[in-house]
Amino acid sequence: FRAFSQNYFGAIKAWDYFKNKHNWTGYTNDPSKSIVVMSTKSNGSSGEGSYQLHSFFADQGGFIEILYSETPEYVTEFDAIGHEFTHAVNFHAANLSLSILETKSIDEALADIFSMSIFNSSFREQENWVMGGSRGVYRDLANPKNARNPTTYKGQYWDNSFRRYHGNGNLIGYWYYILTKGR
Repeated sequence: FRAFSQNYFGAIKAWDYFKNKHNWTGYTNDPSKSIVVMSTKSNGSSGEGSYQLHSFFADQGGFIEILYSETPEYVTEFDAIGHEFTHAVNFHAANLSLSILETKSIDEALADIFSMSIFNSSFREQENWVMGGSRGVYRDLANPKNARNPTTYKGQYWDNSFRRYHGNGNLIGYWYYILTKGR
């Protein structure tokens, strides 16, 4: 029960963030078509996957599921919920072609950026720039190399395969960190 409560709290904070900061309601910008369901099992749908976090969202035509591969504890981190909610917003707002490595990396970067923005606006006293929380560092927007992610396009740690599009997107998150905090 605790995991689902935390996840819904995260979804509410993500919803409120997009509504209050960007005048965007839900993930479709239509509250009657924006229902969030937390689930440990997929109903057979496919969604945009996140291998490292073992979670993904699936658009079910009227509601989204945020799913877990095995246990809810994998995705109780606040950042993961904001990240997956942002993927749903991207899906409905941006119409990105996710078959291109750079575009997929941009989608991941936007999900990380908004996830950190949701977290930092919700918990101002606990500023955070690390994706992963208690599960370890997957991506660090302040210092991408801490998680073996690139700081420059096609630089050290860049991967031209589709295996590390999350990491490749970290360089855009790094740009956002510098833009927000300065150097």
